[in-house]
Amino acid sequence: MNEYLTTEELVKALRLQASRPQYKEVVKQKKVSNKKIKKVGRIIYWVVLGLLVLYTIYAIIPMVVKDRAVNLLGKSTMLVIPNDQELDQELNSDVIHIKKFSFDDIQEGDRIIIYGKFGTDLYWMEEVVDIDTVNRTLDTTFGYFIRNTYQEDEIIAAFDHHANLLSTIVYVATTPRGFASLLFIEALILSVIYYYFVREPKEKK
Repeated sequence: MNEYLTTEELVKALRLQASRPQYKEVVKQKKVSNKKIKKVGRIIYWVVLGLLVLYTIYAIIPMVVKDRAVNLLGKSTMLVIPNDQELDQELNSDVIHIKKFSFDDIQEGDRIIIYGKFGTDLYWMEEVVDIDTVNRTLDTTFGYFIRNTYQEDEIIAAFDHHANLLSTIVYVATTPRGFASLLFIEALILSVIYYYFVREPKEKK
């Protein structure tokens, strides 16, 4: 004896058959979308990795090259003691931008960077007040009272301009402690990008 479907059962069966292709299409579209997200995520991951590697190399150079690599890079940042202070008062240091020193380009009123005044391991800024082109020496002042004479090869760099907040942060990244923090932040950024955009779902627990 054949069993016949009622009208209601037939309608339900037709609806179920009609919904199955749509469901498969939705699943297919979802898979395609996930693949696109993964592809974009991988691109972002490698771009960020490349940028961080370049920045890490840039941060290493001032730490391993003499006088913060100003002669190698042409410009750099440095922590110095500015010359507009009195020696009998508490001295403050400041982060500044420096540029490669050129005796032929220096003028009176320019400021230069000297290392190790008064037996310290610090960098000092002084203002040029006289230039001897014959002997290749500069007369400078610190605090507008003390006058010093320096040979050309004693001058580390020339003052360019004071650093802003962003430049100060960049300078901190080129110090040992700052560099360690930089590596930690870089590792955190790459881990987050990899976790959410790169690795396959089967790898997730």
